[in-house]
Amino acid sequence: MKTVLFFKSSELQSCRKKLAGVTSVARRFGWNVQSAAPTRSVETARQLINLWKPDGCIVSCGAKANIFPSSVLGRIPHIFIDRPHDALVQGDSCVYHDSTATANAAARELLSLNLGHYAYANWSVPLIWNTERRDAFAAVMSQHGQEVSYFESRLPVSSAKSLPHELSDWLVSLPKPVGILAAADLLSAKILTAARIAKLSVPDDVAIIGIDNDEELCESSVPSISSVEPDYVRSGTMAAEILNDLMAR
Repeated sequence: MKTVLFFKSSELQSCRKKLAGVTSVARRFGWNVQSAAPTRSVETARQLINLWKPDGCIVSCGAKANIFPSSVLGRIPHIFIDRPHDALVQGDSCVYHDSTATANAAARELLSLNLGHYAYANWSVPLIWNTERRDAFAAVMSQHGQEVSYFESRLPVSSAKSLPHELSDWLVSLPKPVGILAAADLLSAKILTAARIAKLSVPDDVAIIGIDNDEELCESSVPSISSVEPDYVRSGTMAAEILNDLMAR
């Protein structure tokens, strides 16, 4: 039985769905899949590889986790998911989500509301999927004669105290009604909190769309958060199928 080591990028539902795609392929090929917590440590990555001695590795990098050099994996067949382009080296394989299609879907939904004003809330650190979603959203809005306002912050999305108040000030400054695309559901939930702080109505004053469709987060919010769901299960499936080909060489 082959052992495949899956490096998780986060504990969020999006990564769990990637792992679900991997395990569906693993059942087909009879693999033993071991998952590892996100790491930025080269030494930790080496220790995990020495521990499991995997026949193959799948490395998810969606939240800037696991950006250790490919050389750490040695000659072990491997594939990445959403690895930054500048971290790839010759011979690396990678599966990417279609961030443009995701942003386009959100843009179409917001434009259908005829709000007249639109904005994009950026992730707090530079990530490839955030940049692609932002640029695609802006392009669609430009094609429809609409300008986009942007929220920029260096505060981590996990900031429970400062970020909602910073977002609240931003929401107050925007013309209303406004449609906002948040880079991810974690941020859309912060925007919802910020709207309550600013005493703005959702969706009448502020319409929010997130990305990821994290069901636990979206359905527990009041009002519930609308969200676009990339096919994370399929990305895990594709990565595992490609890895199977790499291990067969």
